[in-house]
Amino acid sequence: MKNDWMKAIIEEATKNENNYEKRALLSYLNQFQHQLEVRHDLAEGELDGRLWNHEQW
Repeated sequence: MKNDWMKAIIEEATKNENNYEKRALLSYLNQFQHQLEVRHDLAEGELDGRLWNHEQW
């Protein structure tokens, strides 16, 4: 994973937070970060595929 450091920071902050609303926000942020990584990987794969497809040059 590219952003393991960010995931670790968010998880650590979530564990140390006592306020429910802040923990919920941090948990959502962690899920959002994961979704961004998935979308980035898919877009990167699509771009790579399009670049190598000589019919679309």
